[in-house]
Amino acid sequence: RKSVCVIFRSLVFSLNSSKESPGFLDNIADEIWQRWASIIVGYPNTDKEDYYLELVKQAYIKAPNETIETLNLLIDKENEEYSNIFIIDKFDKCWCEHFNYEILEKIKDKALKPKVTQRLLEELLKHGCNKAKEFVKSLISYPLPSEEEEYERILLTTKILVEYADSDDWSLIWSVVRQDTEFGRGVFEAVANRYSFGIKLNNLKNRGIILNREVEIRRGERTDIQVDAVIKKPTGEVSDSVTVIIEVKGCWNDELDSAMEIQLVNRYLKDNTCQHGLYLIGWFNCEQWDKSDSRKGKSPKLSIEEAREKFDKQGEQLSQLGVKVKAFLLNTALR
Repeated sequence: RKSVCVIFRSLVFSLNSSKESPGFLDNIADEIWQRWASIIVGYPNTDKEDYYLELVKQAYIKAPNETIETLNLLIDKENEEYSNIFIIDKFDKCWCEHFNYEILEKIKDKALKPKVTQRLLEELLKHGCNKAKEFVKSLISYPLPSEEEEYERILLTTKILVEYADSDDWSLIWSVVRQDTEFGRGVFEAVANRYSFGIKLNNLKNRGIILNREVEIRRGERTDIQVDAVIKKPTGEVSDSVTVIIEVKGCWNDELDSAMEIQLVNRYLKDNTCQHGLYLIGWFNCEQWDKSDSRKGKSPKLSIEEAREKFDKQGEQLSQLGVKVKAFLLNTALR
């Protein structure tokens, strides 16, 4: 253990020296990198400081086989011990076509727990690996597996596909969701619980943002979503805060035209310290919408651009006497 620490510290020193002498690390023989690769990758360093990520990158460049072998061993270890994965964070500077290929091969391992598969897929998609998307799509088919772990794997990987989906992917997603609404609910709840307008929920608290659903503002009156955000001074004291109430409607809702005024403004924002409202509309209108679905017939015969203009004007008209209301149309149509 002591010798490992000595080697690691000498590598850090060498890396710092290389900043003053460019090319210093390049002069270290590949054979030495091959011996050191497992020490660098396996060193119990939990931070993501640049010097350490650079060391891992150099190890991967100079000794790719040894580095990948160590990575796979540690993935297996974390998979077994935690049913999750953390080691991949050390490889932020290593993503390239060859690295993508190695990770894509690894996620085909059926011994990986669902959350490990999910995390590796997420990293691949984040770094633009289109073959990872094809792999996810190959897992999704109906009927869904009855075995609990495999069902969870498909649920979590479908969630990742939803986050990175383009127009060609939605037909597959919707085909399964329509046949198994419980599965669909699980997928979209997982996405909703993780993201709020692109902000990861596990980062919200650190940013001073709290997201609540079905908040009771008066007896018997619950909002769809309420967002509270605070700005803190360096001392931790709150210097300012804002609250936004979000009312959500599908485009087929019978009260679509009136709810911004009657529900959001006249009920939720009236006599309330919160004076900011967002009217969020899911716009599903498209040719692919099944004509037998009664909700399609209830939806306005408007393009999404026309609908945006209509509800933007409504929000402007209702924004008075301190109340500020905006509409946001989310394009949820198949494309």
